[in-house]
Amino acid sequence: MYSSPTSFKNKKVTVFSYYHPPGQDPLPADFLRYIAHIPYSILLGDFNARHTQFGDVHTNVNGRILSDCLIELNLWRCYNNKPTFINHNGISIPDHIILTPDLINHFDDQCFIGQTVTSDHLPLLIHSDLSSPPDPLPETITFRNIKNADWELFRDSISRSLPINPPLQNIEDLSHAIERFSGTITEAFQTAAPERTINLNRPPLPPFIVNLIKEKRRIYRHFLRTRDAAIKTEYNRLSATIRRETNRFMEEKWAETTAKLDFRDGKKFWRQFRILTNSNRTQASHLKIGNTYVTAPLEKANIFKNHLQNIFQIPQNANFDDILFHDLENNFENIKNYEINFEMNGDGILNAPISAEIVAEAISAGRNTAPGDDGINRAILRQIPPECHEYLGKIFNRCMELCYFPREWKEATTILIPKPHKDLSHPDNYRPISLLNVVGKVFEKIICRRLSDFVDHNNIIPDFQHGFRPFHSTIDPLLRLHTDITRALNSGECVLATFLDIKRAFDQVWHAGLVRKLQDIQLPNHFVKLIASYLSDRTIKIKVNKSFSDPFTPSAGIPQGSILAPLLYIIYTYDIPHSRNRRSKVSLFADDTATWATARTSALCNRIAQSQLDEIGAWARKWRLTPNPGKPNQFYFTIPIIQLLATFPKVPLVLDFGVNNSNFKTKSPTWV
Repeated sequence: MYSSPTSFKNKKVTVFSYYHPPGQDPLPADFLRYIAHIPYSILLGDFNARHTQFGDVHTNVNGRILSDCLIELNLWRCYNNKPTFINHNGISIPDHIILTPDLINHFDDQCFIGQTVTSDHLPLLIHSDLSSPPDPLPETITFRNIKNADWELFRDSISRSLPINPPLQNIEDLSHAIERFSGTITEAFQTAAPERTINLNRPPLPPFIVNLIKEKRRIYRHFLRTRDAAIKTEYNRLSATIRRETNRFMEEKWAETTAKLDFRDGKKFWRQFRILTNSNRTQASHLKIGNTYVTAPLEKANIFKNHLQNIFQIPQNANFDDILFHDLENNFENIKNYEINFEMNGDGILNAPISAEIVAEAISAGRNTAPGDDGINRAILRQIPPECHEYLGKIFNRCMELCYFPREWKEATTILIPKPHKDLSHPDNYRPISLLNVVGKVFEKIICRRLSDFVDHNNIIPDFQHGFRPFHSTIDPLLRLHTDITRALNSGECVLATFLDIKRAFDQVWHAGLVRKLQDIQLPNHFVKLIASYLSDRTIKIKVNKSFSDPFTPSAGIPQGSILAPLLYIIYTYDIPHSRNRRSKVSLFADDTATWATARTSALCNRIAQSQLDEIGAWARKWRLTPNPGKPNQFYFTIPIIQLLATFPKVPLVLDFGVNNSNFKTKSPTWV
């Protein structure tokens, strides 16, 4: 017996597939009683239960048990009086479909017999008004084969179609130029790259096996007409041959595929490994909202949209500073509306014109990520002719002069990636990944390099921030903490470390607060306005299968999947409070925060650590950051003899972030 929960619109139906072999113990009535107590259940299969009440010519023990249970229990048999099993001994009705009462109104009154070519049992079919389960994945996919593209034809087609000097006087001209560029690239690629169709599920069988399958089906149809035992024997022989040859073919393909695995190419190796072991995560077939189950892709997309729209909001709380909030929001609007006359004159890190060489280098340097709505990926951009680099350079320079990030490059299609080992019926257990226009990412790359050079030149980011910085890794903060612990223990001191995590760090960055931080680091006004344009009026639409949600505009957050987002986040948190003395230290890796205090006694450690957390809490309230309530952890590091002789306070530290008029507390200290 197998069971599977299947989600229909507004209902979760459990389907039980049952087989009772002939000659075994009688049909278990307790099993039927169990089914009767499960709401929205369907029990179907070969019960080997025959009864004249069902239209059969004979009655057996299983038939009597099933008939009695249908009278006694709250179960309903879908009516059918036609044979479902035919062999040389005769005909019978051993197959049945049983429903619980809550499903009766959703199914027709009776079944009907379907067609088969592979079994002595005929299928029972019944119509239902329940919405269908999710569409199955396609068996094939057709795409443009980039490996066999004629790149000379591609470049010639672009050179003939793309103007050398497009008009770029205003924002409307920029939009037309961007649209012209994308259309030209797409049309040239479709001309130069042939189509290719691949099988998604399994390699195609060789022709001789396909011919055997066709012959087997022909013989079985002949057997159904004649009921000749010799023909059935030939059918069985062919079935065994097909199984044997198919298994041999699949084993050969497996050996061939695994022989191509190369552990020296780690990324490709593990991608192939996940495919071969079927360990790629997929979405659940349904989402559960309250007591409602949703399976339709469009409905799921809009549920994800509403969920993300609620997340991408400016954090609000009574303890936050509303006066500062309104001041910075007004400042943000003034920056966006402020008229700036700026020309790319080559003076300074941020003002140098963007040349064709810079564009070409930015295209070559990036990873080949998934494309946005225009379907143009970086592999295609790497093949464009030199005049396209000049064309893009003119667009980028004009965007810099107008302090404008084009709307076409701010339209994201977001897909949801399941989080491992989570309940996938809840929308919160998916990670959003935004697919952005790759040409826009090239512009982002150039902006990011210039902003990064400015930040490094002016020593904006503190040394204890190790996230998203060149020549830094997760090892650095661990090594820094380990060094301090070792030094303290060698000096007979103890260390109290607290580990924090910011809730939805990237998703709820306050745009007006980030712009003020950019002003605080003395970033020129034209660049601040460009970043303000980059953050404003972005749109997101959610894609589930082939369905799209309505677009929405996030009120907060920095774009997931963008190149600029990590740098903007570490600028947003650059001024986190930290002590200058050796007794108290802070270390960051993006939004993961560790702070520790060192002292001779645990009581002094507590006071130092609490003072540091008070400062961090006040800073977080100012910039509308909230902690993840399940993440704060606290550890004491001491030498064993001190742990035995001293009495240590067991009271957890308090993190006053001013959220919902309550404090967050660390877990009780763990002794190490």
